[in-house]
Amino acid sequence: MANGEKMTAQKAFSEFAKRFARSSQSTDDSKVRIVHENTLIQQKINALEEDFVAEAISSYNKYVNPFRTFGKTSRTAEAIDNDEKDLLCAYNLFKAVNDANNSIGNNQTFIKIDSVHSPLVNREIYTLGGEFIYLQCWLRYCKQITDFVPILKSTEKNLETIWTLHFVSPKKVSWSFQEQEIIAVLESNFHPQ
Repeated sequence: MANGEKMTAQKAFSEFAKRFARSSQSTDDSKVRIVHENTLIQQKINALEEDFVAEAISSYNKYVNPFRTFGKTSRTAEAIDNDEKDLLCAYNLFKAVNDANNSIGNNQTFIKIDSVHSPLVNREIYTLGGEFIYLQCWLRYCKQITDFVPILKSTEKNLETIWTLHFVSPKKVSWSFQEQEIIAVLESNFHPQ
C-alpha cells in the first residue's frame, strides 16, 4: 500500500468489495483455462476439454430433437421422446398438487407429495449413466420450466437401491462439478443469455 499506511478491516473489506463488483460486472465470460508449461500435456488438456464440449453438445442434441438426431423410425428417438413426455407428465402432476395445496390447502390441511412415481427411475441411463442432466436441461430450456427442478434420489432398502423422482426449488439443487460444466456448455452453445 502507498505511503506505508495500514488499512482498517472495514476499509480493506470495502476495497475488496469494489474490486469484486468490478470483476463480476466484467463482460468477459470466458472460462478459466488450465495452462500447463509442457506443450504435450497442454495439447492433451485442450483435447480433453474439446471432447467434453463436443460430447455435451451431442448428448443434448439427442434430447432437443431426438427424431432429427436418430431418424423418424428410431427406437432410441422414440424412447427419448417417451422419457421427455414422462418427465413432463410427472412435472405437471407435481405442479397440480403443489398448486392445489397453495390454493385450497392451509397450514394444517395439505397434501404432502414426497416423490412422483415415474418409469424414468427404472432407466439406468438416468440413474447411473449420467444422462439425466440432459433431461433436466431439456425441461428447463426447451419447455421453459424453471420453478422446479427434477432430481433423482437413491435410497438403500434391503441391499437394493431404490430410485425416486422429486421436484425441488432450483435454490435447493446441489449440482456436481461435472453437471455445472455441462450446463455452462449448453448455455453458451444453445441458450446464451
